[in-house]
Amino acid sequence: MEDDDDLLDFMDNILTGFGYRVIVAVDGLDAVEKFKDNADIIDLIIMDMILPNKNGKTACEGIWPIKPNVRVLFYSGYSANIIQQLGDLGEDAEFISKPVHPSELMNKVREMLER
Repeated sequence: MEDDDDLLDFMDNILTGFGYRVIVAVDGLDAVEKFKDNADIIDLIIMDMILPNKNGKTACEGIWPIKPNVRVLFYSGYSANIIQQLGDLGEDAEFISKPVHPSELMNKVREMLER
C-alpha cells in the first residue's frame, strides 16, 4: 500500500522480481477492500504509515478482524516520534524507515514470512 506511484512501482518490481505475488493498493481504503477480497492468499502486508483516506494503522484496524495473524511491515519517511504517536503497531507488525534499500526490504520480508 503506497500512494506514491513511483515508489509503488519500484516496490512491486522488487517483490515480483523475487517471485512474490503482489496486490497493490493506493491508500488505506483500497487496501482494506483488496484484503477482504484476497485474505486467504495474503501472508504479509507492506504499507506506508501515512496515507490519504486511512493511515496504515487505521487500515490494519479494518484488516486484523478478518485475519488477526497477518504480518504487517509498516514503513515511513516520517520520524519515529510521529509514528509512535499512532500507538502500538501490533505483535505481528514491524517498522522500517524510508528510504529502504531493496536488500533491506527483501531481508525483512523473508524474515517476517519465515516466522
